[in-house]
Amino acid sequence: MSLDFLADDTSAQPSQGTGVPWKVLIVDDVKDVHDTTRLALQQLTFESRGLQFLHAYSAEEARGLFEEHADIAVALVDVVMETEDAGLVLVQWLRETHGNNLVRIILRTGQPGYAPEAEVIDRYEIDDYKDKTELSHTKLTTALICAFRGYRQLEALERNRHGLERLINSLKTLYSRQALDEFANAILQQLSALLDVELDGMVCVVDQSRGSQQSLNRVLAAGGALESYTGRLIDELPDQECADLIRRCIEQGETLWERTGMALALITGAGTQGAVFLKAPPERIAEDDANQLLRLFTMNASVAYDNATLFEEVHTLAFTDPATGLPSFSAFCKSFETARDEERPLMLGLFDVYRSREIAHGLGEERTERMMQKIGERLATELEEVITVARRESDEFAILFELDADLDPHELIARIDEIFHEPIELDDASLMVRGRLGLARQGIDGDDPRELARYAAIALNELRRQGHGRAKLFQPELQAIASERLRLASMLTRTSGETETRMVFHPVVDTQSGVTTAAEALIRFIGPDGTPLRTDKMIDAAEANGMIVEIGAWVLREAMRQHVMVMDSGSPHRLNVNLSPAQIHTPRIYVDIEKGLSESGLDPALLNIEVTENLFLDNDDETLALLRWLRERGARIYIDDFGTGYSSLSYLGKLPVDGLKIDRSFVMNMDEDTEAAAVVGSVIAIGAKLGMDVVAEGVETEEQRRLLTDLGANKLQGFLFTKPCPAEELRQFLGGRQL
Repeated sequence: MSLDFLADDTSAQPSQGTGVPWKVLIVDDVKDVHDTTRLALQQLTFESRGLQFLHAYSAEEARGLFEEHADIAVALVDVVMETEDAGLVLVQWLRETHGNNLVRIILRTGQPGYAPEAEVIDRYEIDDYKDKTELSHTKLTTALICAFRGYRQLEALERNRHGLERLINSLKTLYSRQALDEFANAILQQLSALLDVELDGMVCVVDQSRGSQQSLNRVLAAGGALESYTGRLIDELPDQECADLIRRCIEQGETLWERTGMALALITGAGTQGAVFLKAPPERIAEDDANQLLRLFTMNASVAYDNATLFEEVHTLAFTDPATGLPSFSAFCKSFETARDEERPLMLGLFDVYRSREIAHGLGEERTERMMQKIGERLATELEEVITVARRESDEFAILFELDADLDPHELIARIDEIFHEPIELDDASLMVRGRLGLARQGIDGDDPRELARYAAIALNELRRQGHGRAKLFQPELQAIASERLRLASMLTRTSGETETRMVFHPVVDTQSGVTTAAEALIRFIGPDGTPLRTDKMIDAAEANGMIVEIGAWVLREAMRQHVMVMDSGSPHRLNVNLSPAQIHTPRIYVDIEKGLSESGLDPALLNIEVTENLFLDNDDETLALLRWLRERGARIYIDDFGTGYSSLSYLGKLPVDGLKIDRSFVMNMDEDTEAAAVVGSVIAIGAKLGMDVVAEGVETEEQRRLLTDLGANKLQGFLFTKPCPAEELRQFLGGRQL
């Protein structure tokens, strides 16, 4: 039987070659991938044969090319095209329907989460699977040369099928073994069957040094009496002649023969990765056919080893968070599906760590990741109802609870608080952990883990938006609200029509004299059709999609510019500007304020900054530092909508605050609601005791004005005096209105 196709390979040269070119089919829906691949490989030759490229931009187009060209050697196939599994469906058609088992398939994807299962690799004889991001020119060339070898070899094997039947079965077995330990055992078993030698004394060794100066040649599998040495270094093998032969085989990168046996080098694109030792005397395999079979087996075993290594790495990347070692969200989903199939009562939670940005700035990246690892481990081990915990975002954990759907979410967050009663110890840092919890219920809200995670995220985002509350269950109406926010947010982008923003001002008057002491700058949104849009809804939408910082910066600049224009009339009133938490928590806030002051020429001593009381929930140093900096520049700080959020009156005097604005909901009802009147009176009294300015919002009637005057409010604001108006109308108001 002739096996001359196994003659030594010629190396790839930058030439078009002289022989019939290899046909390479590129199947990908992205043109740049075609161009890049062709440019990278157009100078490649293998065995004096250049390359002829065929191009398909869909699986359907590829089917036509396979039917037209029976001699395609290699197909580079994208996994995700028209559908998430278009590439795999194409390969299935090629093997099962079209009956082509010769063409070599190299799967490529830019989405590692769509890696094919080992069973798919085995069934459709896929040679390789590569992530596009890791395909350098060298790796792509190496993969293609290996594929050409495979095609050439299988083409010859087809002609010699009967004589090589055992070899083909052996190779298929190797390619089906994706775990390295399974692969190593398969090598020994198939070599034993192929050469009719005993398993006893056979050893598969892998080089695990990975650039280390120290030798780490470890036994991955062994047969017979040596089986107990699996996992140990080869230095521990009882036969040191055998160990020395294996060591030299790996170092020299070639198959070595001696009287004790032979060591076959496993050589991949990354170099020599290991060796297989068998106690077969040289004369046992001296016959040409056996020798050629062995060479072919070793060559393909090397490729199969590279494949198994790649899949193990992909599996690790897919199911482990690389920074913390915690399960990834993909692993979390598998655990969820297992528990769901066991009909266990499940609840999916997303736990968001408070002050993570400030903590990261203080600890640095490496220590922050260690802290997140400790948080995840504590959640996983100290709550008995937890099935698994996964890292989902930088400061967010997915938690799978085995809990009934009627559990009170506040009870659950209380249990989490208990396990973090003791701080996280990290070197010289001791950190208290608190957070928010969004929840979705399996069965009630859905059965798919990714869908439930999205619902839990909606609940969590609602907690963030509200600025208070620790735990929330998903409700269907939250999704409708989120969808509406997205619709409104799209109206803020240029692609969906021009939404106009305008500036209006709402005066604040002195209770006793009626003189205007300040004007609050407010933004208004006008739709493309000229219809006014609800300001509170648009602000919510801007906060949800991250545009609030840009909008807030515009408000600062425009309010200061227009205020100075109105001040030209000689009015000494101050300017009130609202800052959102998102603005305050971005480093650019200092630049935005300085830019507004510089461009407008406004004296910062005429600036009042309004913030919500929930801003002080975490009492973080960055927020307090900004407010102190503003006060040092002469600005005053007011807590807006006071009484609706944080409301820690005992701590109020310690904050860098100059005044309070009583929320309109209390003021509007105080002439009919004694409890509302009592709240207003208490806030005014506390403000007076702390030496703070107290402004009552929402004054609409003379009776409300009288009551507030009697209670001692310093300043009033509301429709009783005027509605919010543009700068020019404000100028007229200031010039002609005395109260």
